[in-house]
This record gives sequence, C-alpha cells and structure tokens, in this order.
Amino acid sequence: MAKKKVIFLASFLNVAGAQEAALRVARSLRERDYETEVWFLYAEAKPAEIDPGVRILLDVTKPTARQYLTIARKLFVELRRARPDALVSFLPLANVLGQSLALLAGVRRRIASHRAPYWTGGAALRHADTVIGTLGVYSSVIAVAEEVRRSYDRHPRAYKKRIGVVCNGIDWTPSSLTRNEARRKFGLPDDRFVALTIGRMKPQKNYPFVVRIAEGLQSGMIVAAGDGPLWDEVNAMIERTDTRDRLHLLGAVAKSDIPDLFRAADTFILPSLYEGQSNALLEAMHDGTPVIVSERPEQRETVVEPNGMSAGVILDLDDPALWSRTIDDLAGDPERSAALGAAAKARSAAFSLDRQTDGFADVIEGRTPPPSSAPAGSLVMPAEQQERA
Repeated sequence: MAKKKVIFLASFLNVAGAQEAALRVARSLRERDYETEVWFLYAEAKPAEIDPGVRILLDVTKPTARQYLTIARKLFVELRRARPDALVSFLPLANVLGQSLALLAGVRRRIASHRAPYWTGGAALRHADTVIGTLGVYSSVIAVAEEVRRSYDRHPRAYKKRIGVVCNGIDWTPSSLTRNEARRKFGLPDDRFVALTIGRMKPQKNYPFVVRIAEGLQSGMIVAAGDGPLWDEVNAMIERTDTRDRLHLLGAVAKSDIPDLFRAADTFILPSLYEGQSNALLEAMHDGTPVIVSERPEQRETVVEPNGMSAGVILDLDDPALWSRTIDDLAGDPERSAALGAAAKARSAAFSLDRQTDGFADVIEGRTPPPSSAPAGSLVMPAEQQERA
C-alpha cells in the first residue's frame, strides 16, 4: 500500500500546546510509515528549537489584511502542489481557512482539530466554523477532550455527527539529572520547595493569580517557565507585591530542557481559566510530579480516575490563599507529596502517545470511531453514532 501523505496545518508557530500536539502526532505517524509535513500560516513566535521540515507560509509575526490574502493564495497553491491525502488543521484560522481551501484544492480528508472549548474563540471565526462545519467542509472533527466536545452540543446535528474525541498523549523521557543538578542548571536554591508552572503568558494561564498565590507562600516558591504578551504586566505585579523571592520567572525554556525542569520541581500548579487539555499537565503527570489544578471541567477530566478518585489536587480560583496553603502544606508533608506523585504517574497511563496516534490514524483512514469506555486517550464515538449504537 502506498504511503498516505498527511499535512498538519496550524494557524501560527509559537511555543504552545496545539502546535506541539501537531508536531508530536506528525512525528509519530511518520514512524508508522505515513508521509507527514507540518505547516504554519505564519510565525507569531519562534521556539529555540524548530523541528526539521517545518514550513512557515509567510514569515511574519502579525499579518496585515493584505498579508492574510497572500497566505491564502500561497496555501491554496501549495495544497494543489502537494496533493495530500489528508489535511489535519489545528486552531480556528487554520480550521476555517485551511479546510475551505483544502476542499477547493481537492483534498479528500479534511480534519479539523479543536484544542479548546467552543466559547474561547473569536466571534467571527466561531460563526464561520459553525457554518462550514455544518455544510460539510470538514469531513471529520477531532476534539482534544470530552469537555471540549460537549461545548459543541448546541451546534446543528450535521456538525455534531462529525465530532470524535482524541485526547493528548505524551511520549515522556525523564531527566537524567539529579534534583540538585537540575536546580543548579536553572539557578534555583537547593533548600526551597518549588512549585512549577509552565505556559505562555496569556490571559488563559492566569498569571496574575499566580502572583497572588506567591504573595501568600510561607516556605515554598513558584518557578514559572514561559513568555508572552503579559510578561511586562506580570513583572510589574511582582515588583508591586514584593514577591521576587517567591516567584521566579525563567522566560521561555527549550523543549529539550523541560524534563530537567520537572526534575528540579517538587509540585506542578496550573491555575488556568480554561484548558483544552494541557500538555504541561500531562508531562508533569508522566514525570510523577504532584499536580494542583484549577476547578475546571477540562482539568478535572484529566486528573480524575474513572472511579472518581483524583490523581491531583483540584482547587477553586476564588481563593489564592488556599493555593498558597496547599503548596506550603505539601512542603511539610513529603509522604503526601509522594502519594500524589504516584497517583499522577498512574493516571498518566491513560494519555500515551500511541493512543493519541491511533486516534488520529483512525480518522485519517476514515475508520468509524469505536465505542469506548476509556476515560481518556482513545477515540470516543461521535454523538450521532452513540445514538445509533
């Protein structure tokens, strides 16, 4: 059988979960004898390490209206030239623009991937997505979590029948460093309890709340990895609250250094306002790091076992002092920290890269998604097929 050619298309290049998922699945499918490429419409921010073979259609950080037209023309020409068997798109612009042009270019399998709840996108792109998804421009839709799929429950039946769920998966290699070696690498003290958070400094990641958590810490400290548009605002908050000794900003960290960063940490916190399914959270769980996350349906779906037992601490976002106390309590209770880390590690088995790759391969091949009782990691049958089962 001839190799299938699959192009993964994301709206823009930066250091974020959707882009990493596209790159990860493309690499994994390549190992299964698919021919894969990863394209980005433009480059919002370039990571320190870029996978070989990545293509940026227009190398600008913020396109003008005229440049968006240039991107559209170039994308159509390149799709006609490449003639892929499938286009898998990530993020709203890539879904709407990319799959519409893929239809015109004759691409048979047009798969849109939703990485966050429906309501988080801009109004214009949400409306366009609903229209073209209902009309059949998307041959299939993949949601990254069941809670993301549920956010489309009020969509027309013609749209909902195409949606399945493929959770994120991680192929994790732990750090080879000792804890002290990892701490020295990042300039962190050996004698402090370190709560790590990772994420772009955008509103979704709730960094002002992280500063408020730091204000209440007695023995622990927070280390934050990531940069972004809120960098100056967060730095100003740190100065205003005099929390520089309790909140250390690392800035952007290379992907290859992330395992060492987890080795340096004692717990992982993610007080996001919303998520699709956080890669950083899954990395923490695969590493066996105790996790503390916000009370959000997408977060709960990731950390709670099918039997209802939680593999992490889930806290509301109305009480930063409770987050502070929880971190300090873990600092003084190594047995509880160890138990939480073991629970997170056990739960992470549901989110393997093989399962994620299997799910994407099923959709690319046009196979009917099977019914699944698995809480995560497998492809979940679209709503209409569940009704017929």
